[in-house]
Amino acid sequence: MPRIRSKLDLNKVPHPSTLCRAFNKLSMKKWRNLLRLSVKKLDISGVAGIDASGFDRSHASRYYTQRSEMKLSSLKTTLLVDANGAIVDLHVTTTRKI
Repeated sequence: MPRIRSKLDLNKVPHPSTLCRAFNKLSMKKWRNLLRLSVKKLDISGVAGIDASGFDRSHASRYYTQRSEMKLSSLKTTLLVDANGAIVDLHVTTTRKI
């Protein structure tokens, strides 16, 4: 997202592992708040679309699934994307099977 990168004064995008580590350290609520604050700095067209995708969670932590006594089998992400390409909102859900 070049517009966000320019607003943050970044010459290049950080390495993907940097983003993954940061994502794992913050809760989803904090990420959504950060996303809302960053969207306020952009020019939004007012036209948006919804995109949802599912992912297989075959690599869930064995320790976590045994401890929580559940099997995480899939992950669903839902994005609200502005017509100019900015992600306006994000929601992630997991399917839990006990």
